[in-house]
Amino acid sequence: MNASATRAAEVAHAMSQCMNLLFLFAAPRVFASVRSASPESLASAAETLRAFVRTAEGIRTRSGSLSGDVGRVVEAATLVEEICEALPGGAPIEEELPSAVVEPARRTLAVLGFPGPREGWDEFEGFFVPTPPMPKA
Repeated sequence: MNASATRAAEVAHAMSQCMNLLFLFAAPRVFASVRSASPESLASAAETLRAFVRTAEGIRTRSGSLSGDVGRVVEAATLVEEICEALPGGAPIEEELPSAVVEPARRTLAVLGFPGPREGWDEFEGFFVPTPPMPKA
């Protein structure tokens, strides 16, 4: 893999990891479900978010302009920094996340083109994933 492809893969990975956490933080019911099922998976949340911020800083440095997608990524990174500072004890372990985490997560998703779900973030329980069909014998 050449350097550009490697860098692109790193950006895609950082974005997807960050967005997974943002959805988790934006939706209290999803957060509660993950926290109760596997609390250890949340231990590195701040580290994952900071990786996105570093990636966004790299994008900003390499870009000549802060318009369009680059501008949205930089704006998102600013909001993600707020979330990192507000995470209790560096990792979300409380019964409910503080609004200083939840609200910036929702705003960040909106900046990145993901408005809230129809039922609202507080009622959202996750995306429906259909069960794959059984293979035919």
